[in-house]
Amino acid sequence: MMRNKTDVPVSLKEIWEIKERIYNETKSMSIKEFYKYVDENTRELKKELKEKLLKTGIK
Repeated sequence: MMRNKTDVPVSLKEIWEIKERIYNETKSMSIKEFYKYVDENTRELKKELKEKLLKTGIK
């Protein structure tokens, strides 16, 4: 079992960085703004995550 971020492959760290970026970009948004953000960025985020997951071998 992984204990911390230093114990994981680089590509998983990249996925965590994407998660942190999304959190930081949306944490001060209202629900309405958040839904708009998700609607506008879903395709790009999905593509970015898919590329990172392919590096890890996760399906």
